[in-house]
Amino acid sequence: MAVANAKKLLVLLVVAFVIYAIVQSPQQAADVVHTVRNMIVAGFHGIVDFFNKVLHG
Repeated sequence: MAVANAKKLLVLLVVAFVIYAIVQSPQQAADVVHTVRNMIVAGFHGIVDFFNKVLHG
């Protein structure tokens, strides 16, 4: 029971920190989101390229 409460508190603190960071510096928060998105897209393209090379020689 205490672990579940600790997890809820941790999630609440993380959400509160994210909201605070966005309010305090929206441009920097947008830059972080953009960078993370670019990393995910690049990773996806890497996986697609890998499977294309495996399947097509």
